[in-house]
Amino acid sequence: MRYPSVKTLKALEEYTHNDVAALHIRKVLDGRTALTRESGFLGGDMKLAKLCAVDRLLGNHGVEFVKFPCQEGEYEPEGFEFSNTGDSYTTCLILYKGRFHVTGWADMLEWHERRCAECLKRSREDVPAWKGR
Repeated sequence: MRYPSVKTLKALEEYTHNDVAALHIRKVLDGRTALTRESGFLGGDMKLAKLCAVDRLLGNHGVEFVKFPCQEGEYEPEGFEFSNTGDSYTTCLILYKGRFHVTGWADMLEWHERRCAECLKRSREDVPAWKGR
């Protein structure tokens, strides 16, 4: 599996220009650091446990799930988990379809909306038509 590079992980707000902390996060992600009960690992999904461990390392506000707008009403909606930094556009660690990404969670929603036909249709319906002068 591919993981974000140490250089990419340095973009996480609290660890800008800190190679040691970014390397430690990378070791958690690629499995070189064992997960324990203290790091938030209680069994289950290992990738989600890694995200929880990184969330604790960063001192963020917990891991949350965001479903895409086109998935409203679905029994098992598609979406992503992310380490909540408290700001929607602040760079954070995201787990989407089994891969880790470093970007803002609002940016991730916008990325999806640009690529999803149903979301594009919905956004066009929400915007009122332009009324000429």
